[in-house]
Amino acid sequence: MWARRGNKQATKLKVYQAVVLPTLLYACETWTVCERHAKILYRFQMNCKRKLLKIKSSRHRAGHLVRMPNTRLPKRLSYGELAEGKRLRGGQGKRYKYTLKIALESFEINPDSCETAALNRPTWRRHIDQGASSYEQNRIAESRRKRELQKIYSNSVPSTPADHICTTCGRAFRGRIGLISHGRSHRWWA
Repeated sequence: MWARRGNKQATKLKVYQAVVLPTLLYACETWTVCERHAKILYRFQMNCKRKLLKIKSSRHRAGHLVRMPNTRLPKRLSYGELAEGKRLRGGQGKRYKYTLKIALESFEINPDSCETAALNRPTWRRHIDQGASSYEQNRIAESRRKRELQKIYSNSVPSTPADHICTTCGRAFRGRIGLISHGRSHRWWA
């Protein structure tokens, strides 16, 4: 449901609230909820919302990594280069920082100044929120533009007469492959 392009985001949120949450919390008044269970439920909810909004988890972790001291292992692993192993033939050494740069550029955040912005949590959140809203607006505008181009293209292409007609049901097809595929459906029902 979340990956379908035809459904609007508002519809997906309504389905989430009407189906997923009640199913998740069914008979929750009888549960004995520990802190561990509450964290699992919260994590599930956040993962669903991120999938709905198409926010990758790398964008969420970026601010935490930048704010970490340089001695912490996650930061050293993310910003360091591997000492062993092979890179692609003729390719550059890849780091987590490079993949993060692409994500930040899609959110219209300058990758060179992101580390200083991430040190201040409210500023970082404001940048992420503004970037997410502009990214979503750009995505919607691009999909509308593509849809309009598709409409123009479909109206401008002259329809060719059907050359292939099914002998069983009389349905017409432009190409021979369509007739062959359709013929299989008749054999399946027979």
